[in-house]
Amino acid sequence: GAVRLDATFKSPRSFVQAAGQRVCFVADQQFGTGSIDTVACYAADGLSYTTITAETSWSSFRALYVDNDALWFKANAPFGLTPTEGIIYRSSADFTSSMLVS
Repeated sequence: GAVRLDATFKSPRSFVQAAGQRVCFVADQQFGTGSIDTVACYAADGLSYTTITAETSWSSFRALYVDNDALWFKANAPFGLTPTEGIIYRSSADFTSSMLVS
């Protein structure tokens, strides 16, 4: 069946299919009068999802990639300067956090 996205997600993009039939994407998630970059991963049932949310110091999620059970993505560096190509992160197995890889 169809999946109805949470209304707080705006401009969804970069869709990929991840482990466990999850569908992950990047979106701007609205909170009050502002928004933050978010990677959202919907479960196969289309009813529940997890998010990896950017902190203020790093954002601009882009270029999602799936390799086996891992979700990789590029974003800005958490500190210092960000190279043009971005910094690579790997999501946790439960798709709720990420680890800086390079």
